[in-house]
Amino acid sequence: MKRTGLALILVLASVLLVSPLMARESDTPGASIGFTLQAGMNDVNQRHGSGAWEAKPFYGGGLIVEYMFTGLLGIHSGVNFTYRELSFRDLIATNPSYTRTYSTTLEIPLCLVAAVHTSFCSVQFLSGIIFAQTLTSRGHMKSTEWRYTANLLPYINGSNFGLTGGVMFRFPLTQYSDFVVGGTASYYLTDLFIKRRGTIANLYDYRGSVGFLFRTGLLTGR
Repeated sequence: MKRTGLALILVLASVLLVSPLMARESDTPGASIGFTLQAGMNDVNQRHGSGAWEAKPFYGGGLIVEYMFTGLLGIHSGVNFTYRELSFRDLIATNPSYTRTYSTTLEIPLCLVAAVHTSFCSVQFLSGIIFAQTLTSRGHMKSTEWRYTANLLPYINGSNFGLTGGVMFRFPLTQYSDFVVGGTASYYLTDLFIKRRGTIANLYDYRGSVGFLFRTGLLTGR
């Protein structure tokens, strides 16, 4: 872990030192496309129900598409594929049970971008909406008396809609590419479950991401 942390620090330091020496065009209008790797934690905000959820990690990655109308204002979108894990404990029942879920999800965020530019990077503030479609979901349930695995798709909302926002830093590497690092948080407004009386459960997450963006020069008007 120490070596990994030191390596990350050296990479970030190199980016900070090299960035001012590179040609910087990330503050100009135009379209960019790239990719990102993500990792974070997700949990469930449950109201009016028994049991307790426990935050678990999730991982993912995908494509980034961004268009800046001006150097200060633009839109940000893309497609993310995530692998999520959650844990639930029902301690009210006579025979307490434990459930761990594993899901794969396709996400599409759509955000407004407000950018601030410095001598070595661009700081982008993101705010918008996110749509998530659950592709697969299975649950491992167990208690002191039984244990089984089930497909959870019939019991959950496969399509979820929420709010998302965060900040992203773009460090120029070359005339046409940027290294990006940032963090976002999302809160889903739709109920996680289908027809579950007396329970309201909303999924939320927070994540960090790293990746690269490539300025295409498309739709710049030049």
